[in-house]
Amino acid sequence: LADVGGEKALAPQAGMKAGKGDPWAERHYKVGGGWVGGVVEFPPCPMHMTYAFTYIVCDKDVAGLSLFTGSDDALLVVLNGEVVQKVQVQRGYNMDQDRMDGIKLKKGWNRLLCKVDDYMGGHGLVVRFKTKDGAVFTGYKLCMTPEPPVGSNIKLVDGRQYEAEAYNLLKQAI
Repeated sequence: LADVGGEKALAPQAGMKAGKGDPWAERHYKVGGGWVGGVVEFPPCPMHMTYAFTYIVCDKDVAGLSLFTGSDDALLVVLNGEVVQKVQVQRGYNMDQDRMDGIKLKKGWNRLLCKVDDYMGGHGLVVRFKTKDGAVFTGYKLCMTPEPPVGSNIKLVDGRQYEAEAYNLLKQAI
């Protein structure tokens, strides 16, 4: 990704090409290959790296969050250009395998990049934020496209709506 500023500066959009990899594509995963309670399950692709990226939009600065992740296999998490988590393992993924405290989301647009390094078999990713009291943080909106000019009409997914939908999908999957 050196030709687009590296992982710390990355702000991808659909169709963007970086290096020799596939172009970035906007994808919304479903149960049995997708979003299940905050889980992204990627197709099997041994010995490959897969990137997941989203914008997190907050109405105010939020400090003291904990970032909970799970990955199959190794994981690198970059938030607003800063590496906040690096886990070098070979494992299947589950909810809340790893935790990083002291996470801050700034008012406005935050960039979240996750890189999953798969060794063998299927691979996946679980990401969520919790508050100091252990509650799942929902004070955000998600957006798949870069910050638009003022007055543009874009689609934002409310954090409460996302968490409720993810919970229902997880319940149905079980």
